[in-house]
Amino acid sequence: MFGKTNKYVYDDKIDTVIGAKTTLEGNLTSEGTVRVDGIITGDVKAEGCVYIGESALIKGNVSATDVHLSGTVEGNVHASGLLKLQSTARLYGNIKAQSLVVDEGSIFQGSCDMIGDKTISMIEKHAKNSSKSQRKGSVLDDVYKEKEREKLETNS
Repeated sequence: MFGKTNKYVYDDKIDTVIGAKTTLEGNLTSEGTVRVDGIITGDVKAEGCVYIGESALIKGNVSATDVHLSGTVEGNVHASGLLKLQSTARLYGNIKAQSLVVDEGSIFQGSCDMIGDKTISMIEKHAKNSSKSQRKGSVLDDVYKEKEREKLETNS
């Protein structure tokens, strides 16, 4: 009743858990939801949510639908939905998110790019049409070029 309350309300079942006493070197890819309390040296990519606990350290990029950060990330974070920085969060990298919530006390050093529904759908469209060997950066370049063409067409 008066004990610690869980900071997270899980909408999804957790498919993958990296415990506090676990260290992972390499990339983690999941089609579901991921909870990290340990150390990961590598990128984390999930089709669901990523919950990063207070004891967690990720030295790499994080990409998911929603990201709830209470620990430390040394890399870029891309959330196609919500990025929530809890009061204990430390993020040293760039943000790309549709929605951002920052609690008082959190630390963020980097740049932030807010993306809308149209940008997300264009990224997904180009990602589906691109070959697997194509670099992620070139997919984003295509999206930005298409946005510039649309601007020119509307200004003409």
